[in-house]
Amino acid sequence: MEIKSFSQFILEHKNRFEKRKYFILDKNFKIVRKEPSFILEMAYIYCENEKKDEKVLENIKSEFENTFLEKEKNVKRQSKIEAKKLEDSFIRSLFNRESIHALKLGNEMFYKNKKKFFEILYNFSFVSADENKFIKTFFAEKMVEKIVLENGEKYSNIRFFVEEILKNILNYFTKSQFCFLDFEDEKNIKYFLENEISMLYKKIYVENFDKIIEKYEIRNVKKINFEKNYNFEELSESKKYYIILFKHKNKKIKKTSKKIEKGKKMLEMRYIRENSDKVKEFLKNRKSDFDLDALLKYDEVRRNLLQEVEMLKKERNESSSLIGKYKKEGKDTVELLSRMQEVSAKIKELDQKLAENDEKQLLLNYTIPNKLSPDTPIGNDEDDNVEIRKWGTPREFDFEIKSHDELGVNLGILDFERGAKLGGSRFTVYKNAAARLERALIAFMIDVHTQEEDFEEIFTPQLVKKEMMIGTGQLPKFAEDAYKIEGEEMYLIPTAEVTLTNLHNGEILDEEELPKHYCGYTACFRKEAGSGGRDLKGLIRQHQFNKVEMVKIVKPETSYDELESMVNSAEKILQKLNLPYRVISLCSGDIGFSAAKTYDLEVWVPSQNKYREISSCSNTEDFQARRAMIKYRDKETKKSHFVHTLNGSGLAVGRTLLAIMENYQQADGSIVIPEVLVPYMGGMTVIK
Repeated sequence: MEIKSFSQFILEHKNRFEKRKYFILDKNFKIVRKEPSFILEMAYIYCENEKKDEKVLENIKSEFENTFLEKEKNVKRQSKIEAKKLEDSFIRSLFNRESIHALKLGNEMFYKNKKKFFEILYNFSFVSADENKFIKTFFAEKMVEKIVLENGEKYSNIRFFVEEILKNILNYFTKSQFCFLDFEDEKNIKYFLENEISMLYKKIYVENFDKIIEKYEIRNVKKINFEKNYNFEELSESKKYYIILFKHKNKKIKKTSKKIEKGKKMLEMRYIRENSDKVKEFLKNRKSDFDLDALLKYDEVRRNLLQEVEMLKKERNESSSLIGKYKKEGKDTVELLSRMQEVSAKIKELDQKLAENDEKQLLLNYTIPNKLSPDTPIGNDEDDNVEIRKWGTPREFDFEIKSHDELGVNLGILDFERGAKLGGSRFTVYKNAAARLERALIAFMIDVHTQEEDFEEIFTPQLVKKEMMIGTGQLPKFAEDAYKIEGEEMYLIPTAEVTLTNLHNGEILDEEELPKHYCGYTACFRKEAGSGGRDLKGLIRQHQFNKVEMVKIVKPETSYDELESMVNSAEKILQKLNLPYRVISLCSGDIGFSAAKTYDLEVWVPSQNKYREISSCSNTEDFQARRAMIKYRDKETKKSHFVHTLNGSGLAVGRTLLAIMENYQQADGSIVIPEVLVPYMGGMTVIK
């Protein structure tokens, strides 16, 4: 009761105490900050005003002191936990070269704990190597000193200061041929070994390796012994733990970006520059409107800007050395400092221009189609596609053939009107036997691929990030055909090729893991922007349809054998259903954007008296792998290479259903169920 009265007293005299900064009240008038020494004074004032005795005073004092001290302990404990989390995140962001994230965390650390901020940075050292001798070429301490010298008046801008520090660290970290890191705390090594940056290096040495690996349960890191005896002790100085890294000569650095990641290109720019005639030739054969001259112009601008920046940086480095020398000799450095400020400003300006040019170049590079396989026939359009083989003989009917849409409406199993009411044109409602047949086909196809073939069944999300669509080539080239979620960088998939291929986006697989054969059912969503009003009737071309997809991730040397095998897997479904079909090889003018070689399977559609596509099986070689950064590590050499990816329909379910309806129709308008599907249809043999 006394405590309650005391609290009420505090509220009544709130202004009096706040002015004296004894405590601060939150919006609910709860004390959120106060000093223990003030509690006694507040209690004295209360007891004096309310005529309370000393016993009441002691009770109040004891109660509030205990509550306050416990709360202070909790606050300090939580503060330490939060500080540790921030420190750990900052270290991880540096190891992963996450420039934007590192800058944000670095700023926060700089404001909250400058000492710890610099302590973390001083853990980084960068080295070069001359035969058996390591030479330290860069320290964080020297870099900080250099930035202060070069940016005198800007030092007061903390954000600029932190940004310059991190930019320099990340720059050296990614460009150094040899990298040396030393640590006071072995836990920091754990962050390094558990992240992808170690994949950039072909040799790793960690002092006390076995102890650290066992203690922190770190996996997928192998101990490597050097061929040469380097004197590590000279480098490690007083630090207890250190790592030496030997970078791959041609390894690409994977940078994190909210836009487009550098290195994720269809063709290397060097190849395009040195083989522009070959590139122009395959673009001509593809009937592509890609602007190669514009891409080459961006590349020229980029190389010129880089050359200019490098020259200015060289001048800045030379001047920086002179400043230190002049200061020791007592010479005037005003002119040099002034020139360095001009050079730094110019470098910043050119870096901005370079970034803008790079973004435009990368966006354009993403729209260049894949190279063609030498086996792909040259032609203008679908009329030049080459027939490889046929299977089955189209049935001869002794009655008037009905189309699948007419059959479906007559049997009451397809409702196009209500489909249009619900979603507009190119949407259909399946009812009763048609709905069951669709479901039966999906199960049948999956069973054949997983039980008679060696495919692994996967069920994936049907809504994906923008990067996944970029990885398989749907974006940015075909953005107009994709369904995008308003206000988000998320898309409905046009095919499970997107998700099944991107399962390994950004990964380096072990050679032993290949090949990977995946199959999966998903709904697919396409705007059909380029259809030009074709196939408006029936199930041939829908905005939403079901498909069983096959995807293979394989080594380059086996990819064309895998393509033939994939085609056979799709053919097996049609053969079991006893549907006549043919296999054609798409010509250069009809082949898809991402494919190097494509076989189409076309099923016989009686009402149209022609074959229509029901599956497309393609080898994209390393086109998608480059965009999605999917590699494998060679067991012998330990070098990583891009995989080859293949995809194919196994099959398009709606088109299979319509082919069954038309090929198995009877004179009375009923439809016979193919024998292999009867068990999936619960014993139903005829739809009538």
